[in-house]
Amino acid sequence: MTSSRKPKKKKANRITYQDILIRLRRIEQFQKQYENGEKKLTSEDLLRYKRGLHGKFTYEWPELLFLRSQVEELSLFLLALDVKTRRIVIMREEMIGFSQNSLRTLYGFNNDKMRYFTRVDSIGKNEQKMNNQKGYVSRNELVRKIFPDINIPIEFFAFIALLARVPLQWLTRDKPDLSWSVEHFGLLETDEISGKDLIPFINSLKPDVHDIRAVVINEHELERLYLRVEILFGTVIVELSNTYATTTACRRFRALFYGKEILHGYKRTVIPSQINQTIIWRHCESLRPICPPVEFEKFDRSLY
Repeated sequence: MTSSRKPKKKKANRITYQDILIRLRRIEQFQKQYENGEKKLTSEDLLRYKRGLHGKFTYEWPELLFLRSQVEELSLFLLALDVKTRRIVIMREEMIGFSQNSLRTLYGFNNDKMRYFTRVDSIGKNEQKMNNQKGYVSRNELVRKIFPDINIPIEFFAFIALLARVPLQWLTRDKPDLSWSVEHFGLLETDEISGKDLIPFINSLKPDVHDIRAVVINEHELERLYLRVEILFGTVIVELSNTYATTTACRRFRALFYGKEILHGYKRTVIPSQINQTIIWRHCESLRPICPPVEFEKFDRSLY
């Protein structure tokens, strides 16, 4: 009697710790090239970088999780990329915490636009296709481009900047200003509320999902507070994003959570001089344990 069992599928090669170490060394090399004034890393260079030990292309990017915990190294790596390649890296799930499917189902992202920013192996073909449609002879001939990406709305970049915690220019310019900015808040449909309404607003959000909101605290003639509010499967993460927030702004920010049991700390950014105060607690309707993001560092209580 012959067996009806189907042969087991061979497991795909999983990425190893050695692969991650090799990629981190390659990233270090790219940074040195950039610091030495060599050309920026392009999508073609990135293809070679994404080859594993045996020359096989791999789609997982776990090394980005390591870099997120060392934000200064992440900053140097991103600056070593040209802007189109930088977008590919920033759009990765390991960077923004959302898969392409999640972006489509939660926020209605267009698949074609996401594919243009996430398919490393086809970005060159996409660029050529778009150039042909516009009547370009080549990227550098005949046409002097005024707008960086006329087919991509700036609001798209603004939302990615919010997710990835980078200034908007890092998604639009090869050589962005090395200063923090909240200009992307002005391009998004922000929730503009008073300070007393912040906690009720957060409590009204679904607890056991992953969602990110741009919230502006606007109270009379006081300085506006620009908040990045993240619900991470029961964990609430509120980050003060004001550019070099004043002492008064920081005190007002902390006062918003008076009486709550919180974790108080900060998150570094790709701009070394910009450190964002961050408050974390568990959503009132969640039973899950608190899960701080990899960038979060808790304040030392002995300092205050």
